[in-house]
Amino acid sequence: RTKFMFFSQGFQFVAFAVVFLLTTFNKKTTRTEKLAFASYCLIPLIAILVQNALPGYAVAYLSIIVAIEILFFFINVSKNITIAQQEEANKEAQTKRTKEAEVKLMVSQIQPHFIYNTLSSISTLIKIDPEKAQKGLDDFTEYLRANLTSISETGLVSFENELRHIQTYLSLEKIRFDERLNVNLDIQSKNFKVPPLSIQPIVENAVKHGVLQKLEGGTISIKTYETEEANIVEISDDGIGFDTKDPSFYKGNHIGISNIRYRLSTMCHGEMSIDSVVDKGTTVTVKFYK
Repeated sequence: RTKFMFFSQGFQFVAFAVVFLLTTFNKKTTRTEKLAFASYCLIPLIAILVQNALPGYAVAYLSIIVAIEILFFFINVSKNITIAQQEEANKEAQTKRTKEAEVKLMVSQIQPHFIYNTLSSISTLIKIDPEKAQKGLDDFTEYLRANLTSISETGLVSFENELRHIQTYLSLEKIRFDERLNVNLDIQSKNFKVPPLSIQPIVENAVKHGVLQKLEGGTISIKTYETEEANIVEISDDGIGFDTKDPSFYKGNHIGISNIRYRLSTMCHGEMSIDSVVDKGTTVTVKFYK
């Protein structure tokens, strides 16, 4: 502490003052940033004046440490806010993609030709078998209701609900194709949740692109069972089968395969595998991990 000490302190004082002014008048910084950097500069500025007025106390060095801690805290808070905002944006984008996939799947489910064919079959039954026609109309109403309800579903639904929808669909197809379509159910496990309309489209593919491609028709089998790590659903048919290496299978010839895979993965980390042999049939296995 000599009489010229003020000059050594003055260099720091001027440096902090210049940074303070540059920060304050910088139009690119936000109000929060101005406040943080202003605090970083003002604390040492005040401490330098106090230190020169009160000999024996090295408060300037302590103030610089405090100022750096404040700046460090601000930077970390800002970084965490940015990360949180990015995560929220990613979550919203993923939710939007999932919703779009659900809408596309629902639209693909309710094809005009299916509506026309079903109503035509019911109309034919009105005179022949009114009771069967009434049941068909009830099933058709329930089928449409379940499809339309699924668009508002944001979470998982019970497998029992999905199974009821599957049975409604198969009842409608049974009206049209009668003995050409046979169904076997082996439900050993049903207390688990699935994305809405995740199993029904697979069954519909088995009907349309499997057994009904054969003149004599065939059988759809739905089996569920439980392992230590997952609940498993198997949908198999003894239809015409296909070559799994043929890229045309994944180009729109079958209902929503990519949509189903995406929704299974994003909504419940589920997995779907397809095993098919030409002229033998197809088995689709879906795993819902616990």
